[in-house]
Amino acid sequence: MMNEHEAGFLNFVEDRQARRIGELFESGEKARGKLRGMLPHKIILDQRVAYLIPSSDQTVDQIHASLLKYQAPEKCYLISENTEIDATEMTLLDALQSCVGVGFGTFVSCIPGKLGYYEFEGMKERYLLRCK
Repeated sequence: MMNEHEAGFLNFVEDRQARRIGELFESGEKARGKLRGMLPHKIILDQRVAYLIPSSDQTVDQIHASLLKYQAPEKCYLISENTEIDATEMTLLDALQSCVGVGFGTFVSCIPGKLGYYEFEGMKERYLLRCK
């Protein structure tokens, strides 16, 4: 069963992909492995809510400041290709330190369905996700 952060992730993904991702969340660990395999480069973000972070601002400190500006709470939830941090909750700063620039596709959920951060595996593919 999806938790609120996983359900909220669907708000940031294009509609045509959200249903499939929802099914993967609901289908157990093997299906979650398939989802983790999609995170590095196969997720299609909804461009209405995904804001590419300028290259000069793609540091842990700058991303942290941007998320705090939009009222990100202290704790967040991660969905990650990296199994060591996938499905974990940690402080926002620790989460960003564990994923920014590491090369794993990772979603950091700050406010479920309203505020998050997404990083693809490629360099410079870092997004602030925000529903207004």
